[in-house]
Amino acid sequence: MIELKLNGEANRLTQPTRLDKFLAEKGFQGRGFAVALDGDFVPRSRYPEVTLRGGESLEVLSPMQGG
Repeated sequence: MIELKLNGEANRLTQPTRLDKFLAEKGFQGRGFAVALDGDFVPRSRYPEVTLRGGESLEVLSPMQGG
């Protein structure tokens, strides 16, 4: 099993998985969010190039209104 953290919670994968596929499986679709992998912003254009192999920390952030 491959383990990683998504928004601070443990997640498991059965095999290395592309970031775009992982996000879709978790219900993150469209343009209303941003992704940080191990603290670094990942441009949407790179999602298909990034492979999750285990040990990563992934944060999915949604914009907030107000102030």
